[in-house]
Amino acid sequence: MTGNLQLPIVDIEGIGPTLAGALDAVGLHVVGDLLRVPSDSIHAATASLASATQARVWRQAALLLEIPAMNPQWAEALVSGGVGTVADLAATDFNQLVLTFDHAKAARKIAVAPDAPAIASMTTSAAALSNTGALMGTVTSGAGAPVSGASIRIGHAIATTDARGRFRISLLPRGQKLLAVASHPDHGAARIVFEAAPTDAPLVRPFVLSTDSAPYRRSQLDGQRLPKDFGRFPFDAHEVQPDEIEPGDLLKVILLYADGRHAKLTSKLLTFDDGVVRVHWAKVPLQDLPPGIGLHDHLIRGAGWKKVTMNRQRLLSYKKLLQVKAAYRGQVLPPAGDARRAAIEEVIRAMNAAHVF
Repeated sequence: MTGNLQLPIVDIEGIGPTLAGALDAVGLHVVGDLLRVPSDSIHAATASLASATQARVWRQAALLLEIPAMNPQWAEALVSGGVGTVADLAATDFNQLVLTFDHAKAARKIAVAPDAPAIASMTTSAAALSNTGALMGTVTSGAGAPVSGASIRIGHAIATTDARGRFRISLLPRGQKLLAVASHPDHGAARIVFEAAPTDAPLVRPFVLSTDSAPYRRSQLDGQRLPKDFGRFPFDAHEVQPDEIEPGDLLKVILLYADGRHAKLTSKLLTFDDGVVRVHWAKVPLQDLPPGIGLHDHLIRGAGWKKVTMNRQRLLSYKKLLQVKAAYRGQVLPPAGDARRAAIEEVIRAMNAAHVF
């Protein structure tokens, strides 16, 4: 969670020590906790001390405090001025926001009004938050205890759980399946596939860590499809030894070393491993490769190395071939002819229709 969401709940305007004590009794300790429950639940905990309208205002202020440039006094000034959501803030004219803060300062609700760059930063962040989603969760061990310091990764976004095993990740794309991986070196991992909830939705997802949880792995070499839009995921290039390169792997010569005896080969087949796109490369002796091998040449690993002609269309065709081989692994393809072509086309249609998550 952002720094503002870790502020003590008493920092929100209108919540004094008595109200903070009532909220603390139901597990609402910091500003971010108000985002995990609806305003009705907040009011239920403070019904004898505050109105339903006040509870709704506190939660609106908490939502605005997800904006890094915001502070509790400015959030309260915006809510009092009718700017109650991040969508409202994003849609409000800049000059109107200046007037809202000036009126709050004149009424002594705030000591200092934000300057123009701070207001611009607020509206920019508000626009991003109002058009994206969030994931909130609680990470526990197999025994049910909250896990502090667990890592949660969703593409490039990373969060760490607090002392109660809680986290929040915002600015996530809406309307698509996402993979979240929670892990801790002592408790194992957990994975969920989800769609990001609206920023203001009080939806909390549980993660129960287990040392038996298997990684979510898909490999083009194994004929499996990877998620689209690789830019959404971290990219990792790692070295393997030449004898670790598997049969069927397709590699490109990207470097001839100055020693004149080795070439750097990088695979054209990617692996999606728990939200990270991985590619491997190897430093291979030239004497092991076909004679006359040069920069940008392509090779397929078999019993030895075979030089092949490759372009974008041939690469797509090779990947489809791997998909067909995977679908018929342990079986026999129909003999050459119409039946074989129909079988191959059926595999390709099935792969194209399949959803990675």
